[in-house]
Amino acid sequence: MSNKDISLLVDELLREGEVTREKIAEGLNSLQNPMDRLNYLNQLLTYTSLPYTLSGMLNVDKAMICTMLALQNQEILNARRTLEVAEGPNKDGLTGLLRREEIEGYKQRNPKQNYVVAMIDIDNFKQVNDTYGHLIGDLIIKNVAKVILESVRENSVYRYGGEEIYVEFNQTDLAGGRKAAERIRQDIEEKVIGYVIQDVEGSDNNELKKHIDRLKGEKITISVGISEERQGRTHEEALAKTDEALYLAKKYGKNRVVASGENPSDGYNLYQISIVRLGSFLESLGKRTTDLSKRVMSSRYLR
Repeated sequence: MSNKDISLLVDELLREGEVTREKIAEGLNSLQNPMDRLNYLNQLLTYTSLPYTLSGMLNVDKAMICTMLALQNQEILNARRTLEVAEGPNKDGLTGLLRREEIEGYKQRNPKQNYVVAMIDIDNFKQVNDTYGHLIGDLIIKNVAKVILESVRENSVYRYGGEEIYVEFNQTDLAGGRKAAERIRQDIEEKVIGYVIQDVEGSDNNELKKHIDRLKGEKITISVGISEERQGRTHEEALAKTDEALYLAKKYGKNRVVASGENPSDGYNLYQISIVRLGSFLESLGKRTTDLSKRVMSSRYLR
């Protein structure tokens, strides 16, 4: 209902010269939208506070003012719940971050000329998940998001999927984006395990509490790839360079920030480069061995 229609509803009540609980309820019952109901009560309260009542043109009991204020507070709560429900599908249930599907729409509604895109990935997450279980894994993801939100505005952080989080650092260049990403990386290394332990200690799950002593020896780190972007590119285009930088951050030791165009091997000696290449080879070999085992286990010879 439009503001004009609500005003007509209010005028009709005021013309009768007396505001009663029954008449207010009648007006509220004709309005389904919580925002319309709140607007209706706001207008009523405005009129009953004006000289209408002082001049005797409108008869409003003091108790009725209190009733309207109580109704107003209730409708404020209802309106908040409605907004939360409306926003809910756009947010990830675990972290409260926006979903990846919202990235492009937000870009279009809030265009910006220069910004830095960061893709954050939690290091060794599968290993941690396998060691402590998915409930602890979920707490880690939730608290990584919490630490990021302590540094960055909520509408610039998205859960991209699994343990990946997409961040936009607005109105900055690559140097500024690197500084912001480094701050987040350090904060996550220092804070996340403490936050996870607090959550576990505050839970009623005794199975989770058995992990507390071991968790105190853990350290959660992230790898970050960043790239400088400009208005007009889709986030898929921006992510092509960012993903490449993230891959190099993972390849060259993890727990680091790598910018698009950088070569993390610069400054490495031949021994260090050999170690990195050996690690990549062993990782690839492990994946191939796992795939081969799965094929063998599912083959007709074992049926």
